[in-house]
Amino acid sequence: MDQLFPGLSHAPNLHPLVVHFPIAFWVAATGAWSWAVVRKHDDAWRFGRWLHLLGILGAVVAVGFGFWATEKMGHDTPGHDLVHVHRDLMLVASGVALAITALAWWRRDATRPWRVGLTLGSLVLLGLMTIGADCGAELVFRYGIGVAGEAPPHSDGHDHSHGDHEAEPHGHDVQPADHPHPTEREDEPGSDGAAHEVAPEAEAAGAPPSGSSDQAPPRPQDETAPPAPPGNGHHHDHGDHEH
Repeated sequence: MDQLFPGLSHAPNLHPLVVHFPIAFWVAATGAWSWAVVRKHDDAWRFGRWLHLLGILGAVVAVGFGFWATEKMGHDTPGHDLVHVHRDLMLVASGVALAITALAWWRRDATRPWRVGLTLGSLVLLGLMTIGADCGAELVFRYGIGVAGEAPPHSDGHDHSHGDHEAEPHGHDVQPADHPHPTEREDEPGSDGAAHEVAPEAEAAGAPPSGSSDQAPPRPQDETAPPAPPGNGHHHDHGDHEH
């Protein structure tokens, strides 16, 4: 049993296993009756009546397992008062469902006023069932009542084995390693001494070396020189008196 159904074999009780059946049947029955009232469909009304009957049978099983689970918990268990609230709401919902189902089967040839009234009662049933089911969900999901509470395997952290290498972070904030710029590598021709040798003519003229990527700073202009007129293609350089 542990190998075939490990989850079922470790369940503290069977109430969560059967409690969803009446909920599903009552929701479907209310939908079928609403469709029957709006569309005046007799087959949909009969279908909803059968669904209500199946919901009652499922509720009997769910209530029985619920009482069994409550007795196993004990009356001194923390959160036992909320268990009572959940139990009382679902008992009231089951009573309303039993009355609606009995009336529906008693009035099999129900006229439209009867069908409207039973459909409204079914909607009230859904409201009570929703509040009671929410209390049950709070017991399990918020307070962990009725669960085994065992730690899952391999839950001590995220770990990967990388062999002889140390574990590396798996985030997106890892920056790539800096690679040298192609112009800064020394193993390429023209990037060492030959690139930095300056010809005498170029050095005398103030021109930058041919292999260097740095440009000579611009020559400052005479602040007293008047600005060039707009729209004229003839440029005067008054700093060096060249035309």
